[in-house]
Amino acid sequence: MTSGTLVSLDLAPQICAAIARRGQILPDDVGILSHLPKPDSALTESEVEALGALARARLPACPDWGKFFADKVGAWYLDGFASRAPSLDQARWLIDYLGGEGSDLTTAQFRLLMQVLENLESCPDELLAFARACLVRAMGAEIESRRARVGKA
Repeated sequence: MTSGTLVSLDLAPQICAAIARRGQILPDDVGILSHLPKPDSALTESEVEALGALARARLPACPDWGKFFADKVGAWYLDGFASRAPSLDQARWLIDYLGGEGSDLTTAQFRLLMQVLENLESCPDELLAFARACLVRAMGAEIESRRARVGKA
């Protein structure tokens, strides 16, 4: 590093890997990820991938995690990667990023999906079908959970 020059290090992948090894996403983790020194606030591809891997790990997480994940990755997707009218390929990228067809989304992943959908001007049918299927699975899981609790009472 030369005098007066700030070197931007892509630390998010290492931080996300350490969080995954620990097995829990804490408020301090979200704070650290929120304040990494960067020349601008845009995520890099490796940061997006690291955050996605952390979300797919299905770790117990603090309440701040879902909002942070949806806000950061949603802004990257809408403003940097795709647009407010994503192509079919960009919609498929999001579906794959969230785990693909048939996946049970975490709260953070579902929040990202809803945030993206709410901010689109138009949406490929495949992404809408994916969102509907995720919602149906989530509702079914909730119903089964309630039935199990009632059966134990």
